[in-house]
Order: sequence, then C-alpha cells, then structure tokens
Amino acid sequence: MGVIINDQTSYQSQILIMKKNKALKLIIFSLLTFQVSLFCQVTNINDITIAIKNMDTKTIYESCENAISLSTPTANGKYSKTQARQILDQFFRTKPAVQVKAIKTQSELENNPFSIIKYQTQNNSYNIFIQFKKANSRFLIQTIQIQEIKTLNEH
Repeated sequence: MGVIINDQTSYQSQILIMKKNKALKLIIFSLLTFQVSLFCQVTNINDITIAIKNMDTKTIYESCENAISLSTPTANGKYSKTQARQILDQFFRTKPAVQVKAIKTQSELENNPFSIIKYQTQNNSYNIFIQFKKANSRFLIQTIQIQEIKTLNEH
C-alpha cells in the first residue's frame, strides 16, 4: 500500500529526504569509482607479472607503448609493440617458465615504476626488468630487459 500524504509539509519533507538520498548515492558511487580506479592502477604491475607467468603476450602487448626498448638473449633494440610481442612469444615458447616470482617492485604511485621478475626455466634463470611510464591514467611498458643469470661456475 502507498502512503497518502495529506499535508504539504510532509510532502516537502519527503522530497528533501529523496534529494539527500540521491546526493548520498552519488557520493558513494564516486568514492567506489575512485577506489576501483586506484585498485586498477596498483595491480597493473602485478598483472604483468601474472601475464609473464602465463606467457600471455597479449596482455603484455596491450600494456606497451607503441614502441618499446626490448632486450632478450636473442634481440636488442627499439621495437614496435607488435614486433616486441613476436620476440617475447619466441622467448616464452623456447624457454617456458617453471617458476615466476616478482623480486622487487617500485610502486606505480611513485615517479619511475618498475618491476624485477625472476623467470626460472628448466635449465636457466633470468631477471626480467620492466620499466613503466605514466600516460594519462594508465601505466605503459616502456622497457623490457631479459638477462640470463649466470652462476659463478659459468665463464
């Protein structure tokens, strides 16, 4: 059953309450949107670590600038993101990971965000250094360096 309003004062009170509820909903929505935005930015570097673990070059590709500096055991230079994806595909295909672990991450909220990831294959270990650059509200990969970790016994 609906409420019948006989009194003009009561009607105005209900309108005022509805306006306050609408304003409160708008504030809550804005705060939630801001929180989600911060969460997405904070997890960006972690998403790249997961992409490397899964050998997911599509996610890496989507997080790259149009051209990136890429260094692997077989390639070194400035490449388009498409070329970089092909080189990384080849690296992951020929050297599948058995373990991937983020060693050090500088927060995305700082000026020069980066991550160092240990990439372990069946026979070798590599350090993967990834440097990001802020572009609008996103962080894009600017540099990827993959270096084999040599043991003391190797010359």
